[in-house]
Amino acid sequence: AVAGARLGLDPGRIGLVARVGRDYPFDPRRLLKDAGLKHVALHSFAGEHLIEWLIYEPDGSRRSLPRNSDLLDIAAEGTLSREGYQEMLLAIAPCAAELPGTWLPAAALHLCPQVGRRQHETLASLQGKVRWISVDPSPYYSRDASIIELAEELRGATAFLPSANEI
Repeated sequence: AVAGARLGLDPGRIGLVARVGRDYPFDPRRLLKDAGLKHVALHSFAGEHLIEWLIYEPDGSRRSLPRNSDLLDIAAEGTLSREGYQEMLLAIAPCAAELPGTWLPAAALHLCPQVGRRQHETLASLQGKVRWISVDPSPYYSRDASIIELAEELRGATAFLPSANEI
């Protein structure tokens, strides 16, 4: 999302909020600084950062395979539950409280996919603070949701940007 925004906006107008695990494979602060971003709020957490390979199949479907050694072992054993995987995704998903207050009010914001109720909670907490919010929904809730359930989950979003996987 930041790379796309960087194509059309002055990097001084772009901000990024993210969580970074203890073993992140490169220095994201340096990469973002080199890209010209001045508004970066990276929050560290003690856990192992989830790194995945995305496998795009000829039929257009997508699968993900965690690169983390512990997760690979669990997945190979068949004991990695959907809930356990979503808990790991939730650990790396920032929440609205991690958005620096000095950045608000904001003209626009993009929410990358988040699991559980995080995206819904973030949208609710940003009401009246951000004029325009685009949302990339998570397939973990959008795939099985009815249109009414999805509309409720994404209440407060201005633009809905699903991939073919979420549709």
